[in-house]
Amino acid sequence: MKVISMFIIVLGMTVSAFAQDEDVLRPRGSNSSNARRGSSSSGSTSSTPIIFGIEAGMNYNMFSQTMSGLLPDSRFAMLASGNGISPLVGAFVDIEVARNLGVQIKLAYDQKKFGNSGNAIIDCETAGTGAIVDATITGEYTNTVTYLDLTPQLRWNITPELVFLIGPTVHFQLGNGTGTFSETITSAGECYFNFGQSNQSKTSAITIDSIGTIAPRFGTQIDLGYKFNLSSMIYLVPKVGYQFMFTKLAEDEASSDNSRFPSLGLVPITATNKTLHSLQFTLGLWFQL
Repeated sequence: MKVISMFIIVLGMTVSAFAQDEDVLRPRGSNSSNARRGSSSSGSTSSTPIIFGIEAGMNYNMFSQTMSGLLPDSRFAMLASGNGISPLVGAFVDIEVARNLGVQIKLAYDQKKFGNSGNAIIDCETAGTGAIVDATITGEYTNTVTYLDLTPQLRWNITPELVFLIGPTVHFQLGNGTGTFSETITSAGECYFNFGQSNQSKTSAITIDSIGTIAPRFGTQIDLGYKFNLSSMIYLVPKVGYQFMFTKLAEDEASSDNSRFPSLGLVPITATNKTLHSLQFTLGLWFQL
């Protein structure tokens, strides 16, 4: 609500300031066509204050959560954070409301992929002797969640070329999130996952076809772009942006750490404050209608 309120206040102040500027620069009696020509001379190339645009780019996703109760060198320590790169593509319409000021509404297909890897120590029952020894392993996980983003933003032209945008964003999840979790025993010796069973192996891999994420998610989006003229009515616009999400990625949960099972048994752990934010890099085409 604070972001939306700020959006409305800034919009109102700017429109008010623009109205005062109109009184000074355009005396009473000037016709509407002259007013529009005056606006065009300050940067617009068309009498229609509407822009349509498409853009594509990449997310750099940053995930974190607070994990409590983990054993030293736990196999689950790598789950505390993660990052990754994934694609996004979107389209928008931009309506001018005052000189150098507009409202831009964007709809985007936005994939979030992140993961991490790490080393750990687990208890291992060795083949042949049944003795419990420490085994070193490497682990890796990935998670992927896809959203449809609805993002209304206030657009301010700092200069005719430099554009700043800010506004709320809502992410509607498309389908179920998916994930993978894999481990490989790297220490020497007769240590295996699923010891004594038909699927005994030095490696273990799990595929998750549904992640318990929260949807929809709410946040704010801030962008900074630069307009390069390709023609009088077409612009190439690279942008850098940041999505800060207020809604957690998933609910808090309680589980168990089995890294040192059977010597220590199952140790209770918790995972809380699951956040996912994204740094975005896009390249767009803006068409002045």
